[in-house]
This record gives sequence, structure tokens and C-alpha cells, in this order.
Amino acid sequence: MSKKLATFLIDHPSRDLLFSCLIGSQLNCDYDIDFQDAFFTVQGPTFFKRVKSEEKYIISPSYNVTRTPYIRLRKRFNNSKLILLHSEQFLAEVSYFEKFNLDNKEKFNEDVSLHLVWNESFKKLLNIHGIPNHKIKVIGNPKFDILKTIKKKLNYTQTGKILFITNFNAADYSDFDWEKIKKEYFLKDDDNSNHLYRKIRSNFINSILQIENYCRNSNKQIIIRKHPGELAIEYEKIQNDVIKLSTESELYKDLYDSEIVFTFTSSVVFESFILGIPTFAIEWDKLRKDLMQPPSEDYHWHSPDEIENIIKEPTKFKSAINKSIFETHFGSTEKFSTTLAAKEINEFIKNDNSNFTRNYFVFLNKFGILFLFKFLFNLIAINKPKFLFKYFYNKVNNSYIKWVMNDHFVSNDEIEETKIKAINILKNENII
Repeated sequence: MSKKLATFLIDHPSRDLLFSCLIGSQLNCDYDIDFQDAFFTVQGPTFFKRVKSEEKYIISPSYNVTRTPYIRLRKRFNNSKLILLHSEQFLAEVSYFEKFNLDNKEKFNEDVSLHLVWNESFKKLLNIHGIPNHKIKVIGNPKFDILKTIKKKLNYTQTGKILFITNFNAADYSDFDWEKIKKEYFLKDDDNSNHLYRKIRSNFINSILQIENYCRNSNKQIIIRKHPGELAIEYEKIQNDVIKLSTESELYKDLYDSEIVFTFTSSVVFESFILGIPTFAIEWDKLRKDLMQPPSEDYHWHSPDEIENIIKEPTKFKSAINKSIFETHFGSTEKFSTTLAAKEINEFIKNDNSNFTRNYFVFLNKFGILFLFKFLFNLIAINKPKFLFKYFYNKVNNSYIKWVMNDHFVSNDEIEETKIKAINILKNENII
């Protein structure tokens, strides 16, 4: 191994951690796992502890010049190269401005050295928004690899497990917080999606309650898997002997033994398609066209009233997607995307002759000085929380707790366990 270090930044561990370790295990340099955020904590500021001097390559699931400024600072401080392993690539039009940094196109293109994307459609979107071809490599979706491994070992049975996938995150925001989200993600002033998704979630919960008795009498179990970052409180209220909120950290653990999957606009339909599990898109409410992300606009939709009948006789109803839709977006299910991703990263590192000396001058500007001020303020606040800085200590503490609760945190022990799991998967060992 070389002395160069590639650091994978994770946003939601349940989504990002395993495939990051699968890619990292195939690199020709050492790799580490770190978080995108949470540099100011109740244990003290962590930036200089976490940004190691040997970190030469940063692999992140997302990046925005203004929304994720600490990734930019991290990159510039170490003169590292930033590689985007885009986690969200099925985008509604309202997301384009933030995703493609349309207010900072030159900086975005300058900061990101390599884009790893699922398909030609997203590559074309990057091209349209100013990213040249030589910076984009199509690798497929790394999240699928674990499912392709499982499929070889899976014996489908009638388990009685009915899995519902939610992605109603916007419903969790108050009007005050939603105003901040609109500014952060450059949404339109009249965007009230938090109200719309509250209605959608209410309709979803009503649908669950309507099929509760049938499922109880039929020995079925309703499992709700919420989107990473979505609050659990509304689903916890309806838990009982039939309705359960999933506690599984990784999607495949919920999918592989499910009898039927129901979803809204989630791309989970592609994961369940790989496993051959009947999956149905339910229209709990209408979305505006600009909120519909491809490929959900191509799903075959059913009404909530049909759910019970679908559970009774799923073969009589049309699935959310078919083979044609899958292949349009992802091609074959045979190639392993984590291997292709590792190959592209290894090739990039091999051809990179950059000077990686640290650049302390990055702190001699407006943002750098503000960061150092916050760093010092965080140190004082955690050491003197009883007096003048109690308010600031509580603010840091509440922010950190919210970050942990929203599926952004995973322990070092869990990271190390996942690294070992990744190696075993690559050895083709059974992980179920």
C-alpha cells in the first residue's frame, strides 16, 4: 500500500457505508471512513483531528460549494483531490440548482476532479451543466452489488413480511425550518412541500391502518422502513403486534426476506427488482411535475385502495417497473459497480502527480477566519458551559444530537465491522 489515503465521506451510514467499504477494499491505497459533517461537537471541534495529513483523495456522496463548505475547506487545506460518488442521481427539476451548483459553476468544476455516475442520463445532465466528459465515468449503482451477491443465494419463500418504504422527509420540517431549507437548497419561494408531504404521510398511515386487521388475520407482518434522515415518531405511534418500524441498518436486510414491497417515489424499486420481489408504487397523493424525479414518472401506479387486494393476489397486478425500465437506467445486472468504481479511482490515482503539501493559507480569508473563530468558540463553549457560553453549548449539543438521531452517525466499531464484512463479500462468502 502507498502512503496516500483515500477518505470516504458518508452522509447516511445505512446507505453509504457498506458500498464505500466495498470500493475501499479494492483500492491500491489505504482508505478510511469519515463523516461529511459534525465538525463541532460537545466533545470539542474535530476538524484538525479528522483531516489527516496523508489524506490525498476525498470521495464524497455529495458536494455543494456553499452548502458543504467544510468539504471544500478540507480539500483545499490538504490540497486533496475531490471525487464525487453521487448518491442522489434521480433528481426532480427543483433540485438542479443546488445539485449542479448553478450559482458556483466554475468553482464546482474546479473543485471536483472526478464524477462517478450510475448511467448515461446523469452523465448527460452533468454535461449540460458544464462538466466535461473526461471528468465523468459511468460505473452503475454501487448499492446494487450487495443485492446481486444475495440473489445468487436467495430462495424465495412466502415469508408474510410486507415491506413499506417511505421517503417523506420533507414532512418533518416546520414552516420556520422549511424556510431555511428553501434557502439552503435554492428552492422556489412558493415551495410548500413540507405541507404536501405531511398530507402524503398522513394518507400513508391511514392506508397502513386500513390493512392492519387483514394482515393480522392473514398472519402477515407490516414492516415500515423509513428513509434515512426521516423522523420515526409518527410511525412509532402506530406500532403494535402487526405494524413494526424496521430496526435494520441496511436496506438489503429488509428486502431479502420480504414477500411484497410497496413504495412511493423511492428508487428502491430497482433493488427489489434485482431480487425478484413483487414491488408496487402507490400514489398516496399527486406530486407536481417539477417534484417528480425520474424514473418515478415512469412507474406503474396503483391507488391506496388496491393495497389489500395486491397483498392477496400480487400476480394479478402490474409491478412498479419492468425489465425494460430497469435496463434503460442501469443496463445489465451482471457487472459489479463497486469494482468498476475502484478501477476508475485506482486509475485516477495512478495518473495523478499532484503536490499534496498542506496549505495553511486557506484560513486567511473570510470563511477561514470565520471557521477558526467557530473552532475557538466551540472549545470555550464546551469548557465553560455554565456561564456565558451555556446557550452556545446547548446549541452545539442540540445540533449534534439531531445529527446523530437523523441517521448520520455510526460508531468506529461498526465501521471496522463493515470493513471486514466488505472483504468477506468480495471473497463471495454468505452474509445472510
